[in-house]
Amino acid sequence: MIINKTQFLKGLKCSRFLYLDLFHKELSDTEESSVSSKPNYGYEVEAAVYKQYFDGINVYDATKSAHELAEITIDAIKSGVPIIYQPTFMSKDGNFIFRGDLLVKGQNNYRLIEIKSSTAIKIPAHIFDVGFQKMVLDSHHHNTITDDDVTFTYSYKSRKYKDPVFRNIEVFIAHINKEYVFNVRLDLDSLIIEENVTARANRNLALINRALRTFESAIKKNKIPELNIGTHCTKPEKCTFYNYCWKDVPKKSIHRASKLSEAKIRKLAEKGITSIEDIPSNFEMSESVRTQITAELGQKEVVKKSKLKSFLEKLKNTSLIYLDFESIMPAVPVFIGTKPYQQICFQYSLIKQKEIGSPDLIRCDFLAEAGYDPRRTFYRSFIA
Repeated sequence: MIINKTQFLKGLKCSRFLYLDLFHKELSDTEESSVSSKPNYGYEVEAAVYKQYFDGINVYDATKSAHELAEITIDAIKSGVPIIYQPTFMSKDGNFIFRGDLLVKGQNNYRLIEIKSSTAIKIPAHIFDVGFQKMVLDSHHHNTITDDDVTFTYSYKSRKYKDPVFRNIEVFIAHINKEYVFNVRLDLDSLIIEENVTARANRNLALINRALRTFESAIKKNKIPELNIGTHCTKPEKCTFYNYCWKDVPKKSIHRASKLSEAKIRKLAEKGITSIEDIPSNFEMSESVRTQITAELGQKEVVKKSKLKSFLEKLKNTSLIYLDFESIMPAVPVFIGTKPYQQICFQYSLIKQKEIGSPDLIRCDFLAEAGYDPRRTFYRSFIA
C-alpha cells in the first residue's frame, strides 16, 4: 500500500476518501461526472517556471512504477543533474510517495520547488502540501522529530539507498506575483515569487504524523469509515466518490440545502435537526436560503409574482438591451499593461429590443481575432 500526496491532502478532509481510494476505486464516479469545469492554471504557471529553469531533464515516465521513478530520481541526483523536472521521492519504508514539480541544485544544497498558480501561499493547504513532502524526505535521515506538543518516532525499515542528499533539500513554494505588469517581454524573475517554507513545513510535521496515525487506524479497521459529509464533498471540486457517499442521504437532508452554510448546518445538527422539514421558523437565515428551502419542501418553484410585476412595470415603454460577454484571465499575462488573472474581454453578444414584447430585435456581436490583443477592438466595437 502506497499513499501519495494527493490522497494524503484529500484524506486530511475526509479519511473515508482515503480508504475508498486505496481499496475501492471501483466505487468512484465515472470520469465524465467527476471532471471539473474550472480552468487549470497550474500547467500555465508550471510552464512559466520551467522556462525560468530551462536547462533541466524530466525524470517522470508514466510507464514506470513508483519505486522505479524514485530510483530514477536518485540516480539523476547522484549523476549531478542540476535541474530535475517532476522528481519522485519515496519514504524509507516505501509507504509514502510524492511527485514534486522541480528540484534545483545549489552550491551546497537542493531546492525542492512546489509550483502554485495562486498569488500567495494558502494557509494551511500549501503548508500541509510541502509538509508531506518534508516528512517523506526526512524519513531517510531522522529517527525522531520533536515538537512543542509531541514527539514521535519514525519506524521505517531500511531501504537500499541512504544518501546524504536528503539532508540537504530545502522546500520552497513558487507562486504568482499579483502586482507584476507585463511589458513587451515576460520577466519571469518578477512574475514568479519563491518563498522558502522549510521552517514552516518542519513546524507542521507533528500534525502530519497525527493525520497519518488517524489514517493508519482507519485502514487497520478494514472497513469503510463512517460517513462524514459536508461542503468538503464538493469544494474546491466534487469528490470522485460523491455519488457513492451521498446515495442514501435523504433528499430533504439539511446537507442538500446548497445555500445553507457549513456553520448553519453544524448549528442545526447540534440541535438534533437533520431534515429541512424540522428547521424552526425562527431559525436565522437569509431570504435566498429560506426561498430555496420553501421550494424544496413544497417540491415546486417559488415565483414571487408581486416582485416580478413591480420590476416589469419599470421596464414598460423602455428600450431594452440584453448583453452577454466572455473574458479570459491568463495566469501568465500576455498583453502589455496587464497583470496576472486580469479579465480580458474578447467576445460579446448584444440584442436591442424597442420595448417588452416587440418583435423587432437588433443584434450586434463581436469575436476577437485569435493571436491579437482584443481590448482596443472590443471596446471600439462595443461603444459603437
